[in-house]
Amino acid sequence: MKRGFRIGDRTVAAEVARLEEGRYRVSLDGVPHEYTVQSSRDGRVRVASEGGAVSLVLTRGDRELFVSSPEYDLRIGIESVHRRAAAHDGHGAGEVSLPMPGRVVRVHVRDGDSVAKGQPLLVVEAMKMEHTLKAARDGVVARLAAREGEMVEAGVILLEIHEATAK
Repeated sequence: MKRGFRIGDRTVAAEVARLEEGRYRVSLDGVPHEYTVQSSRDGRVRVASEGGAVSLVLTRGDRELFVSSPEYDLRIGIESVHRRAAAHDGHGAGEVSLPMPGRVVRVHVRDGDSVAKGQPLLVVEAMKMEHTLKAARDGVVARLAAREGEMVEAGVILLEIHEATAK
């Protein structure tokens, strides 16, 4: 899954691939790194790589991720973490997916529902926090693949929004 992150005034291209449970390959500006990630009950995340390990506290804002460690505090701007627009079947579908594994807590829509930009679609729990995924544009729910209580992998498309067709 490809994403863009802003760190200060620099944008970093990142691609994340899950290798197996708790192991990820993260390419930053094309340079691959492998990490092992473990979450703890106190909200900390332990990230280990060939260079060692660090314990982090991650706090998610609406468009930012705050990373705290014993050595530094970092604010990362997140671009299109919750949704990405894609051309699909010529209708310009909006695909909604997660950038990390999570659990679907609530589903607010059904197949065929009309939705307005900003309308809540799903609530998911990831990294010990609940996130409300909202419609990026007006349209119709064309394919709902999310079910309440279901665990989903990063990058799995949870639903698609197509442009409404005039009748």
